[in-house]
Amino acid sequence: DGGTKPPHKQRFVWTAELHRRFEVAVNSLGIENAKPQAISQLMNVEGCNAPTRQNIKSHLQKYRLLLQKRARNAATAPGEEGGAPAPGAGGAAAAAADAKEEADGGSAEDADASAVDEGAEAGA
Repeated sequence: DGGTKPPHKQRFVWTAELHRRFEVAVNSLGIENAKPQAISQLMNVEGCNAPTRQNIKSHLQKYRLLLQKRARNAATAPGEEGGAPAPGAGGAAAAAADAKEEADGGSAEDADASAVDEGAEAGA
């Protein structure tokens, strides 16, 4: 048989607690200045449940895109009372669940809508 494939790497799942730590770290650094290594240190997670630098890098990229999308939607949403809060403002924590779901790709078919699929990007 000689054509056996190596086992696939287990995909990383962003739990609610890990995402909360990620957001706290990003908010304390500032979205523009947040870098994966600094986020990792501020998250203070070790062991087999800790995200790798690549996991954090991918999650940060998706999170930034989400904040940009929200800013565009807030700017184009007429008639909204007060509009949406600015990214990084006090409303960021209140919108954490939405951010997490949209950072996942927003797929309603996902069995766990709170997980970010990092496995597909880890091999790239």
